[in-house]
Amino acid sequence: MTVLTVELNPTLWELLQTQAQQRQQSIETVAAAMLEAQLRPSQLPEPDEQADVLRVLAASGLLTELGDDLRAKISTTAVNHENVVAALGRAGGEPLSQIILNQRERFQLS
Repeated sequence: MTVLTVELNPTLWELLQTQAQQRQQSIETVAAAMLEAQLRPSQLPEPDEQADVLRVLAASGLLTELGDDLRAKISTTAVNHENVVAALGRAGGEPLSQIILNQRERFQLS
């Protein structure tokens, strides 16, 4: 992503701040959206939301490529949907969703 620094006169800055507060977004987000809306019809390609999400996750360190060691473990392990469902079925006990509902009821009565 590229960083742009823009000098604004005080009146324009106040208008931008007001828009950001009304939208409950950062000034940077509002300014970028306004620029994009102005430029999109003739200049910018359509956004790829999935690519944007993946880019943000990768930039924050929450998404990385699997290393060779993990890739090897996955390819040699019989992990598939059926095996996971079977393993969860063997675990026994109440489903987590039911445990959460029971705890909510208990705390609401207190």
